[in-house]
Amino acid sequence: MRKVLKRSLLAMPLLVLAAAPARAVEGSDFLLENAQELGALCGANTNVAAIHMCEGFLVGVHRTYQSVASALGERLYCLPADKGITRDDAARDFAAWVSKTPATVTMSPVDGVLEFAHLTYPCR
Repeated sequence: MRKVLKRSLLAMPLLVLAAAPARAVEGSDFLLENAQELGALCGANTNVAAIHMCEGFLVGVHRTYQSVASALGERLYCLPADKGITRDDAARDFAAWVSKTPATVTMSPVDGVLEFAHLTYPCR
């Protein structure tokens, strides 16, 4: 038990460094006027309100998409059944994608999430 605790304590500085946000979150980011603002919230690992809003938004888009896709019989993206994807994973991956995709500044947050999901989890 002590070894596990000791390893955990030694790893903490690495986790803090890995959790550094791409940019500082601003109050206006919570307005979600574009996908880039959502990406800023998703990348703000040390801001509890930001990450909760991000994850709630991602889940909301996903659940709405599931209902629409089921009704239309078409799928834009397919989450892999054999790989558990957590909300934290999705938030981190979305933030990374936004940081590499300049066009997200002109995308709505919903369009950004769906574009990310389509490119990241294509249906086969």
